[in-house]
Parts: sequence; structure tokens; C-alpha cells
Amino acid sequence: MVGGWPAGYRDEHADSQLCVVGKPQRRRIGLESSARGNLRRAVAVSGHRHVGGRVDLAAAQVHGNPDLSYDQRVLAESVADMQPAALRHRQTYQLARLAAVVRGLCAKHLASAGLRQHQHAILCCLAEFGPECQSDIAARLGIDSGDMVAFVDDLERAGLVSRRRDERDRRRQILILAPAGSRVLRQAEMLLDQGTATIFAPLDTSETDELRRLMLRVLAHHEPGAWP
Repeated sequence: MVGGWPAGYRDEHADSQLCVVGKPQRRRIGLESSARGNLRRAVAVSGHRHVGGRVDLAAAQVHGNPDLSYDQRVLAESVADMQPAALRHRQTYQLARLAAVVRGLCAKHLASAGLRQHQHAILCCLAEFGPECQSDIAARLGIDSGDMVAFVDDLERAGLVSRRRDERDRRRQILILAPAGSRVLRQAEMLLDQGTATIFAPLDTSETDELRRLMLRVLAHHEPGAWP
């Protein structure tokens, strides 16, 4: 795990299957159809997935979009209430929903620093391990090589990293963290710390520490050697 993002994680709001939205069947919520359209448009503007008339409302709710009206929020909450009890009571589903909350909030904070989640992870690698081959970083983070090129191109254009050829193998690109990249990374880490406090706001310090301990125990069981 590098910079808070596990190897192979998916980028911004990629999991559309976590919340399937349809027409309310159990009760009429009394909202105009225009409110539904406005909600979908507001969610689309915020960057959340809107496919075939369905909206990832889980991501929309946690995004905290100030453009959503009261009626729109009521619609989102009403649809969320429709999740089957068999799912809501399942621990794995709860974890998936919490993961969606975390991804949405962290993506929002990173965007304030001008970064995407994969770009943040790349900067974390360079800060911790020093200059490293681009392909090795992609393998470490589980990033497709083609996507890695695009992420690094953006970081280089922003002056956050630089590239140089490996003197031992001219085919290999070595990435170096630029001073501006270090500054942006510090800003991103500060924003993520604030986001973490928001995510775990319902818990006190001892509860947060206990949750962290239990999560690490489960992760260490499934990925031996990868977690302290």
C-alpha cells in the first residue's frame, strides 16, 4: 500500500455497480420529474457516472455537491432507502459502500490539489523510494502501462516529475520527483488528512484506532507480508 491507495485500485468513481438506481416502487416520493433530471445533470457535472438513466447516487450523496437542491437530496435518500435488507445487512456490501464513500471524498480532496488518485500514488512512490523506472512504478501500483504513460505525461506537463533515460538501458524511463511535485504532494497529504477526519468523524480516537487495527489484521491475513 503506497500513499493510502492499494495496488490495483480503480480510479475516480469507477465502481458504478455499487448502487443500482431504478424508479421507486415501494412508495411515491412526490418529486417532479424535472428534479430527477436536474439530479442526473448535477451528478454528471460533478463527475459521477450516469449511464442509461441510472446514477451512482452513493457517490453523489458523499460528494457533498452544494448544487443539489433539497428535493434532489430527498430523491437520493429515498432511492438509497430502497437497498435490499439482504445487502444492507451484509458486511461485504457495507465495506463496498464505505469504499465508495472513501473514494469519492478522497478524489474530491485530491482534485483540489490538481491530482488524480493514480497520480497521487505515483508521487508517493517517488517520495518514498526515490527515482524509479516508470514501468517498475506501474507494476508496484498495478497500473496498466498505457495508462501509466498518460498519468506521467500529465505530471510532467505540470512540472511535478521529470523523466530521464536509464544509463544502463536506454529503453527505460526513470522518473524523478520535482520540487514542485514535493510541494503538491505535501498539500495533497494535508487535504487527505482532513478528509480522513471527516470520514471517521462518527468515531472517537480509540474507536478509530481499533478499526484500523482490525482492518490491518484482515488485510494481513489475505495479503501476508504486505501489511505491517
